[in-house]
Amino acid sequence: MQPDRRPVNGALQNFIHQARVRSELKSLAKTSTAVTPAKFLRLLRRRLQRDAILVTDSGTHQSWALNDFPIYTGRSFLAPADYQAMGFSIPAAIAAKLAYPGRQVVSLVGDGGFLMSRFEAMNAARWNAKITIVVFREGAGGLMKEAQQRIDGRAPFTDIPASDFGQLAQSLGLEHVRVASDAGIEEALNRALNAKGSALVEARVDYAEPPPHVKGVAPQRFRNLVPRLKAGIAPRLGKRQGSLAGAQ
Repeated sequence: MQPDRRPVNGALQNFIHQARVRSELKSLAKTSTAVTPAKFLRLLRRRLQRDAILVTDSGTHQSWALNDFPIYTGRSFLAPADYQAMGFSIPAAIAAKLAYPGRQVVSLVGDGGFLMSRFEAMNAARWNAKITIVVFREGAGGLMKEAQQRIDGRAPFTDIPASDFGQLAQSLGLEHVRVASDAGIEEALNRALNAKGSALVEARVDYAEPPPHVKGVAPQRFRNLVPRLKAGIAPRLGKRQGSLAGAQ
């Protein structure tokens, strides 16, 4: 039995293509004294082969990757599922490289996820599995911090103490590349992707703007609720926001 297929909608395909072009141009046009996640991912995508594998961890970086890292071939995007376990990216990236040694593999992880699973990186050198680890570093558990700020107006216990990622990289057998602003992205990518072995890119990101996925998900979830649940939640949210405003 042949699966049902809708006829090709050329107008819709063109609309989607143009929207993607505009999104890419907008991302590349941004400049910041820190690293803009969208711009970093767009430039990374341009430098990688079409069948390169991107492996994300759990966190804000994953939302940026969903928006600004196009996938062109199958089995090229790996991410933790269900409850989104932190610490997934590095060991999964090593496994992907061992399974597909001829393909480029990039592990994209937040600083919290990296500190959880950093010792896994030693296996990349042990098994000669060359990968590039990109740490979007903001000094906090970004996704949790964003959620707490939006809901409670404060974000306790989400900051991550400073660590010397250069010394960490050296101890793990990784080449360390630091990038602190948009102006240094391309040079950092050149060094990391041309390294003889695995490399750690420490990118000091600017998360002042939440990714489009995060900005849209909360309102959409509320709209998807049945009226009975909406009626119960709305007064509580209003009361909570009023209390926060009074406390300030």
